Amino acid sequence: MIHRLQLGKVPPKPHTTFYDDGKLLMEQCVTRLGFDGPFSILYYRTPPTDETAVEPMSLAGFCPVAAVRDQPLHRRHVRTQDLRHEGDFLTGRYRELAERVGTITTSRGAKGEMVRNTIVRLGTVFRISQIEANCPNVSRPMIRKVLEQLKRQGKVECTRRGPDAEWRKLG
Repeated sequence: MIHRLQLGKVPPKPHTTFYDDGKLLMEQCVTRLGFDGPFSILYYRTPPTDETAVEPMSLAGFCPVAAVRDQPLHRRHVRTQDLRHEGDFLTGRYRELAERVGTITTSRGAKGEMVRNTIVRLGTVFRISQIEANCPNVSRPMIRKVLEQLKRQGKVECTRRGPDAEWRKLG
């Protein structure tokens, strides 16, 4: 038997247009296991993703990042699940998160330059996983593209292939 709990106004059938006081409501399905597990269908008058303001962050013991003036709001995925944590669950990841957000760039070619700069800082022998750890917002295909460019330029070579591939800086 399906257990169902209904609160507030809901449409007769889910996933159909639903108006409240003449306004079309936004539907969002919240689930952890897809439609194979429990889920909730939420209806919003305004989308929960609307960004209305950017305010400076200030936390005790936190190194503030200088705000960039006149920067439009952008959605960013910073892979918070991959952040190392120190301290309690709430404030333990802010320092590294601020460092990562500080490295997010939007100009053309910036990600390739970020990979090149990371390779310069790494040791003579390095792996793609080390680059990924230092450039969390750069995809693996982009890292491979930069490595191939550097290989054609004679600056790096692949010394071992496969999942644990190693690269070595030349000259």
